[in-house]
Amino acid sequence: MTLRFNINDLGFSKLKFNLEYCFLLLIWLAYFSSINVRWTKSWISTSFLPDIAPHIAIAIPVVFLMNVYWLIPTFLNRKKWHVYVLLSLGMLVFYELSRAAIFSVYLSNDEPFIQVLATELTGRNSLVLGELNFLTINFFIISFFFRFTRDWIVHQSTIKQMKTENSQLKILTRKVRQEKIYKDSFIVKKKNSQLLLRTANIVFFKAQGDFVLAMDNELNKHILNDSLKRIYAQLNPDLFFQINRSEIVNFAYIIGHKSFIKNRLEVILNCATQTLYTSNSRTPRFREWLKR
Repeated sequence: MTLRFNINDLGFSKLKFNLEYCFLLLIWLAYFSSINVRWTKSWISTSFLPDIAPHIAIAIPVVFLMNVYWLIPTFLNRKKWHVYVLLSLGMLVFYELSRAAIFSVYLSNDEPFIQVLATELTGRNSLVLGELNFLTINFFIISFFFRFTRDWIVHQSTIKQMKTENSQLKILTRKVRQEKIYKDSFIVKKKNSQLLLRTANIVFFKAQGDFVLAMDNELNKHILNDSLKRIYAQLNPDLFFQINRSEIVNFAYIIGHKSFIKNRLEVILNCATQTLYTSNSRTPRFREWLKR
């Protein structure tokens, strides 16, 4: 059974992997087909006009993918807010300083290096302070929506899978219970003989000091020299329920119940003169047990 689950999980994960990366491929195909980039044009030209510089066109997908697959899952999802913010800003600042410094070396000519560097940092080519920084900001925001939507879909699939496995586990538990051998009779010692008391004929068990009293469906009382705890461990939990610290009742003889005081219930039996009551703590489980 476990092997079958693992195979299904593997196939489902592979399908999610393929759908996700096909979706990403479509996004970036649409992105590169909707912008005007002259790849053969100088990468450090100062006259891009309405065109996008090649380094910006490449940097934006890199920023998007790093945020989706590294920064958010590694730091933001683990509530490392300060690390996420510092690392994100630090990487952008480092990239811009490096790019501006390299560009300034090639573009300085007769102008002072510092002046060209300042122009690069605040000019059109800058991902942070440039005229096209809205592209960086927009795709950075889109990366959040993409990652959170992806996580939500994955979580929903995981929750659905867990519900399915939980249902299967309940079925297996019931089968195990059915296959388990429960006590079907008790030996009751009388004066000169021993009586075989069928478990199915017992209406309820009641602890009486050092022994347990068993009431059968003919209103006969029998003494069992055992503890209530050990007796309950030998009974089928689908048929018997311990309603309080000292009493165990048989489902077959319950015809109803009604409210008593606080959260307690009066259990109505079809063949007993004694009234049984649930305890406050066991009442919710007793209600669920009756609905099984």
